[in-house]
Amino acid sequence: MAEYTITISDTEGGVMFNMKGTGSRDSGASKLALAVMAATETLAKRLAEGCQCDKCRAARNELPASAKGHTVH
Repeated sequence: MAEYTITISDTEGGVMFNMKGTGSRDSGASKLALAVMAATETLAKRLAEGCQCDKCRAARNELPASAKGHTVH
C-alpha cells in the first residue's frame, strides 16, 4: 500500500510545494499524487504569469535551467 503527502507552504517571497511518500510508483496513490503535483506546478505557473521576478520567470521557463526550482512567487 502506498501513501503520499503533498505539502504546500508559504516561503519568503513565494510558495513551495513538495511530495513525499512510500510505495510502488505503479500504485493508484502514486499516480494520483504525481498528477496532483503536475497540476500544482501548472497552476503555479499560471498564477505567476504577470509577475516579472526571477522566480516567476523561471517557473515560466524564461530563465536558464540552473535558475529553475519549485518555488514560485
